[in-house]
Amino acid sequence: MPSLAELRKKIKGVSSTRQITKAMKMVAGARFGRAGRQRNDVLYYQAELEKVLFAFLSMAGPPRGKLARIYTIAETEKEASVQGNIGVFVIAADKGLCGDFNNAILREADGFLKNNAERVKVLFAVGRKSVDHYKNSPVKRKHEYQQFFNRFDSGLADTIGQELYKAYQEEDLSELIVVHSHFKSMIKQQVSLQRLLPIEAVPPQGTAHRGMLCEPADEEMLLMKLLPIYLNARLYAALRDSFAAELAARMRAMDNATRNAGSLIDSITLEMNKVRQAVITREIAEIIATNEVVK
Repeated sequence: MPSLAELRKKIKGVSSTRQITKAMKMVAGARFGRAGRQRNDVLYYQAELEKVLFAFLSMAGPPRGKLARIYTIAETEKEASVQGNIGVFVIAADKGLCGDFNNAILREADGFLKNNAERVKVLFAVGRKSVDHYKNSPVKRKHEYQQFFNRFDSGLADTIGQELYKAYQEEDLSELIVVHSHFKSMIKQQVSLQRLLPIEAVPPQGTAHRGMLCEPADEEMLLMKLLPIYLNARLYAALRDSFAAELAARMRAMDNATRNAGSLIDSITLEMNKVRQAVITREIAEIIATNEVVK
């Protein structure tokens, strides 16, 4: 049975851990407020840009020439089947202590890589956890981005988008897939697997595209300008979405750790009280026995 000194030392250590996890939850909560607003803003921007672009693509008709590898016109929202080489862009966190956040993303990415082993040719990794996980991967790693989420903004996202677009052309890829965590609520994050390229344009419903005027009149030149902008917007939205999901997961993990630490302290305190009571009972018994001997 542990001594009172040992139990007090355990309580002190667990109390220190509880203070740390509580502080980490507060920090993640403060960062989440801003990250959530930024996520909502970029998702709104992406949605509005998508309406304009898809309306123009439906007017332009089926892709021709260089554009054939960049976008397709879908009759429904169901993704078309594409054959050829695949590039995979995996977005994880730079740090742990966020529950199953990183493991869920990497499991989904590993499953996709395994099921498409013959087609996946290039891998892009965001976050130290993703970079470390694929350090010894047989798949060619084109770009890596570590310590990213402490400093990223739309400009950095545009730079990454340009690098992805360049790699898509140079590596002769037919698909570019992004794997990241999608924020649904504070208690639920869902791993999302989406196709960034080729862009599948869904024709708008109704008459949203009628009366649209475009300058310059060269459709191909205009699309070569617009499509990379839309790609960067989708990439930035995925990064912001993943960051908000990470902070929500860290808040929940630290809250669980804080509550578990409190339960552990209560358990140790109860054990300490039992030990103290046993010591007191033994001392009383010894006093009574000594008194009987003296008599």
